Amino acid sequence: MTAASGGSSLAAEFPSTNISFTAASNASARRALAPIVLSAVIVFIASSIMYMVLPYHKSDYKKLPDEDKLLGVLRGAGVR
Repeated sequence: MTAASGGSSLAAEFPSTNISFTAASNASARRALAPIVLSAVIVFIASSIMYMVLPYHKSDYKKLPDEDKLLGVLRGAGVR
């Protein structure tokens, strides 16, 4: 559908599509949205707690050899 077409309908351009957006389908989409968002929030919170509590990530960041000496040098250079 283009502006130059004078407002032709999508059904005329795509006759094989039989999609009708009614108030009922819109309402069911709105009803499904709340459980979807709620479950996404629950999964995010649960995965955050598991990441913080379980020790699987502790080996991701190992301490540098002479880390205290390196931190002193970096602080002396003005790096925060």
